[in-house]
Order: sequence, then structure tokens, then C-alpha cells
Amino acid sequence: MSNRLPATETFAQACADFIVGLQYRDLDAQVVAMARDMVIDGLGCGIAAADSSIARTLAQWAADAQGPHRLLGLGGCVDSRTAVTSNGTLIQALEFDDIPHFAAVELPPAVALIEDHDVTGEELLTAIVAGFEVASRITAMLAHGRPHHPLGTVGALGSAAVTAKLLGLDRRQTAHALGIAASMSGGLTQNFGTFAKALHAGRAAEAGFTAAKLAAAGGTSDPAALDGRHGFLAAYCDPEASTEAFPGNGGEFWIVRVPEDLAAGSPLDSDSFPIRHSGAEPDLSRLGLGAPIDQLRGGPNLRRGPSFKPWPACGGNNAVLTAMFSLLGQPDFDRGRVAGFEIVVPADPERGATFRVSPEDGLQGKYSLPYGVAAAWLDGEVTVTSYEDATYDRIRSAGLLDRIETRVEPGFLDTADVRPPVEDCNWAALVARMEDGSTRTAWAFNRGVELGPVGVRQKFLALTGPRLGADGAAALLADLEGIASSTSMRAVLERVMG
Repeated sequence: MSNRLPATETFAQACADFIVGLQYRDLDAQVVAMARDMVIDGLGCGIAAADSSIARTLAQWAADAQGPHRLLGLGGCVDSRTAVTSNGTLIQALEFDDIPHFAAVELPPAVALIEDHDVTGEELLTAIVAGFEVASRITAMLAHGRPHHPLGTVGALGSAAVTAKLLGLDRRQTAHALGIAASMSGGLTQNFGTFAKALHAGRAAEAGFTAAKLAAAGGTSDPAALDGRHGFLAAYCDPEASTEAFPGNGGEFWIVRVPEDLAAGSPLDSDSFPIRHSGAEPDLSRLGLGAPIDQLRGGPNLRRGPSFKPWPACGGNNAVLTAMFSLLGQPDFDRGRVAGFEIVVPADPERGATFRVSPEDGLQGKYSLPYGVAAAWLDGEVTVTSYEDATYDRIRSAGLLDRIETRVEPGFLDTADVRPPVEDCNWAALVARMEDGSTRTAWAFNRGVELGPVGVRQKFLALTGPRLGADGAAALLADLEGIASSTSMRAVLERVMG
């Protein structure tokens, strides 16, 4: 581990300096906008999950808890730790929340503290940025490919940062909060496709919340709990990673977007929800522009901020689903005349986030490349209901999964007609085999298409409308749009939790 910190500081202390010192006046308009979009998207996903099987499990589990804190979309009053755990799990339950799911670990402790304390909109947004910066920079150092889930591990540190900031902890207490949270982190990728995957978010949110509360009460941790010989970085991170990217170094924020979208050139319209075809042909010369190469080798490209999903599935599906919807939007493409599909990817999906090659239910389908293609093939769309067991049964009855092959071909781009304009990027090709023997191929690079600001808001209204009504959803969105000027987030929260 290359250490570029001052000799007198540990990594936890450097992070604490950043968290404590960050002020709203340090945030430019783009940073504020991205933090606000995280709040809007995360709360929308949590409210929409209230009818899910995961929500029913949480409601039964939390029935014995008592306290003043409420659950998103579920009502009831529980203690703060139960509320934080449940709300984090709810935000992640549909797999519709941002990549890398930091809203699911940052919003729950903030909601609990807003119910207990006076918190302004500026304070909330500043804490969200602090949590994102700490969590994203540590996530970028992780040794990807190991079976630990970054949301469950680093997510606890992001939650601790948010909680410490909103509680007003000092530098020493904040460093202890991070160190305590480091010992409370965990999450296994083997559990993707089960209730436990969403619980990674809830548990990480609760771990960071509890760690900061304990630090406020006098709890301590080793100053080198993060970067010591036996610390967090040694346990989870790439030995070649450098702490040079610790928060506050260089004065840049990772929460902002780069100017050029990674899906530039896609025929899909990112400013609509559901995603629509723009009517244009894909511009293959532009696909993949704007990707910092050093962030493409493992894990999410965190230097360009959170990615907002157009489909309720693991983000590893986005490239393949982008290719699928590029085909579906072509006016001369008839999915009824498709004999089968071939998914071509550069790495074995069984080793990644979409490793459920043969899903056994709709929930596992969220982590399966073939399942997403099958759902779109069946109905021409991918929605929340696409991953319910009734749809899974329809897909199985139609035998669609049996007609979708996944081929791992690391050198496929060397012989292909198209190449991404940046090296070492993630890519996917989707080949449709038509009944007449012809083939159609669509491409997507990196994270595929993702929602822009307009799409995020349309998504929020679509997800919350069924529960709040169209007028209620629109009123809540208006409240959230104006949180930067809110003097009391408690009033806004009343509409969210109501």
C-alpha cells in the first residue's frame, strides 16, 4: 500500500479532517445537484420498495421494535437502529438505486438524525457529499474480484462519515467513528440474488450510524484502524493502491459528472423514463468517451459520480440491457422473429456481479445477464415486475433462457468491426439470431446508458406515484428539489414518511 499521507497522520485522521472541515460553501452547483439527485433517487427507490417481499420480511422482523422512528413507505414506529437498518435495506431492495448504492447507506442515518435533530438542507447535502467522497475513494482502492461486497464494507465508512458530520463530531471523534465502523463492516457477493444482498446496505448504514454514536459517547478505535498493518485497507484493498486519493487531496470532488457521458453515441435517450430510443443510429465512434482509464479496470467508475439506473437490476446488467434496448428500438427489428440471443462479454459473469447464469427465481434474475435479455425479449420492457416470480415463470414456460447463450471472449474486440475509443474498458455485444438465419449485433461499453437529471425525476414520479398519488409524488419532488434552501428537513421528511 503506497502511502502519500503526511507522516503525522493516519488515513482515518486525514479522512476526519476532510469530513469535519467540509462546508456547504465549498460545494459548487454541480456537486450540490448530484447530492440532491442522490437524495431524490434514493428516497424514490425506498418508497417504491414498500410492496416488495423484502419489505414484508423487514416489517415482520421489526414488529417487536419500539421507538419514534419510521420506515419508508411502511409506517410504524421503531428504534433508530432498526429504522436505519430497514430503510437502507428498502432503498436497495429493488436494485433500482444508484451505482454504487451509496444513497442506501447515507440516507438512512440522515433520516434518523433528521427525526431527532434540526437539520437544514445545506447540512444534509454537505453530509451526503462527505460520505460519498470518503466511500468512493476507498472503494476505488479495493481489490475487486474478491468475494467481499463494497457496499457492505466501505458502505459502513460512508454511513459513519454522514452520521459524524450531522452529529457535529470533532476530528478525534470522527476518526474513531471511522475506525469503529471499519470493524463492523462486511458483505459477501455469494449472497447476491437473496434478501441478504439488500441487507448489506441496511447493515452497513446501521454499522456506520452506531459507530458514530459510540464515538460520540466516548468509544475509541486504533488511529491506524484503516491503514495500519492489520487494518481495513490491508484486509480489503489492492496492495498497489495508493492513499494519494484520500478525500480533500487535490481539491476535486468525485461526486460530479465528467462532461462526456460514457454512453455517448447510444441511440437511447437518457433524459426519459422509461428509457426510449432516440430514433438515431448508434454513433460507434463516440461510445465510451469520457472514461478515465485508471478507473476502468475494476469496479464502478467512481470518479464520475453516482450512476442512476434505468432498470431495476444489478448495474452489471446495464451494458447488455443497453445493447438489448438498442435493438428493440430499431423500427425494423421484430423480437417475435428472434430465434435466440448470444451475449458476448470479456470476462466470466460467474465471477462478477451478474453471476447468476441460471437464476432460480425473479430475485436472482437481477444478477443474471441472460434473464434481463429474456425479460426484455418477452415483454419489450424491463420494469419492477420483470423480476417478480410471475414473470420468471412466464420466461421459464416460454423456454427463453434456454435460447440465450453467454460467451466469454476476451479477444472479441480484436476481430470486431467496432472498437471503443478508450482502452481497457468494459464492453458487451449482444447478437440476435433471427429465424431467417441472419444476425443483428448491438454494442455497449462501460456502464451503458444511465439516467440524466430529467430521467431521474421521471423515474421518481413513476416509482412513488402508485403509493403517494400523482399529486403527492409531484409535491414531494418539489420539496426535494428545494432542499438546499430548506431550514428544516423535518418538514420535508413528514411528506416522505407520511
